[in-house]
Amino acid sequence: MMKRFTPEELAEVLRLHALWLADADGGIRANLCDANLCGADLYGADLRYANLCGANLRYANLCGADLYGADLRYANLCGADLRGANGINIIQVGPIGSRRATTTYWIDEDRVVCGCWNDYLGGTLDEFQARVHQEHANSPRYLAEYTEAIAQFRVAREYAEPKPSKQEEV
Repeated sequence: MMKRFTPEELAEVLRLHALWLADADGGIRANLCDANLCGADLYGADLRYANLCGANLRYANLCGADLYGADLRYANLCGADLRGANGINIIQVGPIGSRRATTTYWIDEDRVVCGCWNDYLGGTLDEFQARVHQEHANSPRYLAEYTEAIAQFRVAREYAEPKPSKQEEV
């Protein structure tokens, strides 16, 4: 079951995380693994190196958040506002396809997540391209939409900043 945080609890987690980042006494790295942060206002939050693995960030406001080094594996970012967020190498497009939903490409991991494909875990860009051609061979509109998204993902990967080495955890 996902843990829900009140705004006060989340503010305290972020306060302690800021202390941890500053290497100050009492600091604790933010562990928001599997947290339900759906719709959370994280505008400007310093989430560097936070554990957000599996967190539900649907429709969260992440504008201007610093996500450098944050663990976002399997996090749900559908509808999240990432404009101006730092340190995240993903691209999301949508609504596209027959589901009229978003498709997310994790550049550093070369992983595409699109609906329930592969048990919601997705796969590589090449695997996704093969799947799109298999599923939408007779659907020119959806084939074109996904093909354009794949082209955008390839350009994003080509010009992505190399991922810096991760800061040692305390």
